[in-house]
Amino acid sequence: MSWFRSFFRKLKDGLNNKSSRDPVCGMRATDGIVLVYEGLTYSFCSEHCQQQFGKNPQAYIKKQ
Repeated sequence: MSWFRSFFRKLKDGLNNKSSRDPVCGMRATDGIVLVYEGLTYSFCSEHCQQQFGKNPQAYIKKQ
């Protein structure tokens, strides 16, 4: 039974630590470089990508 708990603990930890992707270039986002747009927080790999997003957010937001 302990293997069962161990498996789900690893699965849960993996889901909680899911890394976000930069909406501009697709690279892994860096902690601390963020921008809030229309109530959503977007993370970026660099200040350059953050600035590019800030100029025209709609160009980088995926349509749902």
